[in-house]
Amino acid sequence: MVPSSEGKGGGTWVGQGGLIAGGEGFTKLLYFDFKSLKWSELLAGNFVNWSVSPDGKYVYFTTGGAEPQAKRIRLSEGKVELITSLTGLRRVVDAVEGGTQMGVAPDGSVVFTRDIGTQEIYALNIKWP
Repeated sequence: MVPSSEGKGGGTWVGQGGLIAGGEGFTKLLYFDFKSLKWSELLAGNFVNWSVSPDGKYVYFTTGGAEPQAKRIRLSEGKVELITSLTGLRRVVDAVEGGTQMGVAPDGSVVFTRDIGTQEIYALNIKWP
């Protein structure tokens, strides 16, 4: 068990040195350092979800609220960068968590699930006997 992990959720490994988790109702992003065995606060805000970049240098995250955004934080400096606004993007919203699932592609680009409804078909392949 990770020390002092009670009340934290959504733990995600960051290389072999630590992990990221949400704390206090996902109003904080926390980092656990396995060398010091201590938690530190990365950011405070309204976090929906997060994902670590393939190289382990960044944590990508989305914010909730009226103007949701996609951002990333460089772990070595704590510098936060805005990637894009999610306002107006027809996203698939998780009915339980109220947020949009996101991931990070191998090249570092952010991937979202987009809601295109049932009216648009981009490709349809049919094999007829």
